[in-house]
Amino acid sequence: MTDALYTGLATHFVAGDSLDAVTDALADRPGDPVDVVLNRLAGSSPVAGSGLAKVRGEVDWAFGAPLLGEIETRLHHLGTPWAAAALTALEAASPQSLEITHALLTRGRQQTLRQCLDTELALTRTVIRTPDFLEGVRAALVDKDRSPAWRRAADDTRTQPS
Repeated sequence: MTDALYTGLATHFVAGDSLDAVTDALADRPGDPVDVVLNRLAGSSPVAGSGLAKVRGEVDWAFGAPLLGEIETRLHHLGTPWAAAALTALEAASPQSLEITHALLTRGRQQTLRQCLDTELALTRTVIRTPDFLEGVRAALVDKDRSPAWRRAADDTRTQPS
């Protein structure tokens, strides 16, 4: 939750034991904006405990690289626990999915949300037919061995999105 607040994905924090009070407060003050009601109920913000906030500079530097290979190089250079965890996640992921995600994020900076969602839908319709997607489904849902055998390029190059 703290990372969601830090990044703006969440706007308010209400403690779990106060959640019932949210519906009551909204019902009691139907003319008040939701934001105002939630601000009254919210206690102190837990954003200070955000793990992402603590490593934000390193995250921005590592993932700000223009190529996937450079992202990996930067993560190796940092050598911190979160960088090691990020490397482990990248190494376990489908190379095809990494390339697609990197390209989507790069292109998405110049697009509206609607354009991004349309692009993702179109890509999804294509990607679900690829060997890596099918291998991921096999490893996660069919055999449940969690050991996908991704198809890597012969030289395993990482390209810059066009």
